Amino acid sequence: MEERYNELQDKIFKLGISLIEEGNNINDYNISCLGDIMVTLSTAIDNDADMDMFSRYCSMYSAKKIMDNYSDDVDLDTLFNKIKKDIEGFDGDNDTDFNLDTDLDEDL
Repeated sequence: MEERYNELQDKIFKLGISLIEEGNNINDYNISCLGDIMVTLSTAIDNDADMDMFSRYCSMYSAKKIMDNYSDDVDLDTLFNKIKKDIEGFDGDNDTDFNLDTDLDEDL
């Protein structure tokens, strides 16, 4: 497994550096930040504690974004039911799934 982690570290690190350079060249802060995240992730991949912490940060960010999207719903039961309904409607079809590219069959 260590060999695979090393391969992934190298690929993710190089992708991160490329994104940082691209972002800097076109003055796009978001692309540069994405590169920073990729570099950080590449250094954490072979450490269980670091990966767990990074995963938890990502989960907290996702939870915050969900709460922000449903901020009008103060009642937690109503919020839960609304999110559950949205998740149940998420079927992987690009036409109906919140404009996300979820149809990856042709990419695999």
